[in-house]
Amino acid sequence: MCVWVAYTGKRESAPILWECGKRIEGLWSGYYTGIVTNDGEKLQLAKVAGHSRFWAEKYSRQEMRGTAGLWHSRTNSGGDHRKAHPFLGNSGKLALVSQGSAGVFASRDPIHNQLMNRHLREGMFFASASEPLGNAACTLENGKQVHCSDFVAQLIDKEFLRTGDHLGALRYALTEYQEEASAIVTFLDQPERLYFVTTNQRIVAAKYADGIALAITALAFGHNAPKTTELPVNSVGYIDADTLHIEKLSPLYDGINETMPDACLHATREYLRKNGPSLLSHICDRAIKPLHSGEGMQCCAISAYRALETLYFNGEIELIHQENQNPKNGVTGIIYLLKLLD
Repeated sequence: MCVWVAYTGKRESAPILWECGKRIEGLWSGYYTGIVTNDGEKLQLAKVAGHSRFWAEKYSRQEMRGTAGLWHSRTNSGGDHRKAHPFLGNSGKLALVSQGSAGVFASRDPIHNQLMNRHLREGMFFASASEPLGNAACTLENGKQVHCSDFVAQLIDKEFLRTGDHLGALRYALTEYQEEASAIVTFLDQPERLYFVTTNQRIVAAKYADGIALAITALAFGHNAPKTTELPVNSVGYIDADTLHIEKLSPLYDGINETMPDACLHATREYLRKNGPSLLSHICDRAIKPLHSGEGMQCCAISAYRALETLYFNGEIELIHQENQNPKNGVTGIIYLLKLLD
């Protein structure tokens, strides 16, 4: 899982994205950092392998102009800066951040690979293409491996160029490439509007006097944030200063139960008491996931973020920041451990 923030409004977006992103970058990610800004004339992209300190050593937030933008921090999944988000559409007309996993659709990897290779033969370019990382997912017939979110960005881009339909392009991409994921897109021709699509992943919205922000968790907005709205699963839509427009994504993702089991808060507290400071991903997999029952797509990560927010804003936990290096490729990330307070 990755973490991300999006903003559009009256102020320059990069400083806002940076402030919000720093609050959450190590929660479920922390190893690759990227920002894209949109001023209505061009998309400006800057990303690195490494956490935010490494980004700040190479780039300047003040030089990234635009009142709309996206920020992303990626997990310890391997690769160089080419595997970092955001991803630009080949036309230069959109940028995307995403998070999630194949999940219950992992068996579709061969189908997705065939789809990627068909588009490759038709001339689609993938900026993330690099040497394989040791698994078969997103593998091209030329031997390179692509980040799945790069492919989703190109699917949206290609469909948007064909139809001019912003929402239709997002719906097309997440029905062609099926996964347990969410994505946020800024289009060059509509910097005042943020587009979103989610199957079973978390998106929360906050409305300020000078703009709109989206994030994977309300922790990004800080203690004095306005009231947030959690967007429904299996949805596609957009948000701007005046409108929150939501449509159903696809019948492919029907039947998702997004109810948080009653015992999640208790299970999280007990896990932290027993194990001490812990990663949110471990809490989700070992304490919260067993509480979710049934077949098909679950919303374990949504429950984990809801539990995190409740305990954090109630003052029951604190976040401990630690740098951590991936021994396989030397990329230095940052992790946030959840510590239960006495």
